[in-house]
Amino acid sequence: MELRIPVDFERLPEFRLLCRELRARQSEKQSEGQSDQAVERVAVFIWMRLWVELAYLAQTTNEPGMLTVAGFKLFESTLEPLFGEGCEVAKILCESAILRADPRGTDCFYCERFARMNAHLAGNFKSREVRGAAGSALERNKHHIAREAHQQGMLLPPEMFKKGDGTQMESSEVNRCMVVIKTIDNCLQVRGRKQGEYTEGLIADAHGAAEGRTAEDLRKFYVWLAMNREHPLMPKTTEQVLREFERLWKMAR
Repeated sequence: MELRIPVDFERLPEFRLLCRELRARQSEKQSEGQSDQAVERVAVFIWMRLWVELAYLAQTTNEPGMLTVAGFKLFESTLEPLFGEGCEVAKILCESAILRADPRGTDCFYCERFARMNAHLAGNFKSREVRGAAGSALERNKHHIAREAHQQGMLLPPEMFKKGDGTQMESSEVNRCMVVIKTIDNCLQVRGRKQGEYTEGLIADAHGAAEGRTAEDLRKFYVWLAMNREHPLMPKTTEQVLREFERLWKMAR
């Protein structure tokens, strides 16, 4: 695991702000020279401990830069020998602009600089080359998939094309849900789906997956699916993917 730390972090605005916040809380009994040196040593220790904790969390949360509630408690406990109990560590780091509140509104914190430099530490990280290859393969196949989807749709009885609420689909909706099925088959490398393997439930699930989502958002999902199909916990059939689509959609985002 390679943790990337700014080589000049002691010159960054956040580090200087951290020193200032620590200095404001230092004991008045210390002399000026001694306290400046002590403050910088403490600030270095805080910075390094925070980034190490974030590195471990990135591998388990798949969200580099996210400091969970449990992770923060562990991090805070390592600072108790320096500050004792009751130190406002979160407040100090937020006022130093090192951390900020989780933008999703949870009780977690987020370090934007860590996230920028250490995206590779996420447990589900894929390199730009791998993502590019998956996207290129999808682009190359999309016209072929669209033709196959249209042809297959013409072979199925019209009464099979019903939405989840039982209403009949329009022709554009039929084409779109057939493309969804064919594309997911392709991402999972499922070959030769037989006509009898198209069911009303599968078609309704495909319509539900596509409804309200843009072509670009679906493309990103397909790329994610293709890159992660070998994961042991990933569904191996299109039927399973569409049944669990909402959960997988959130994971892909």
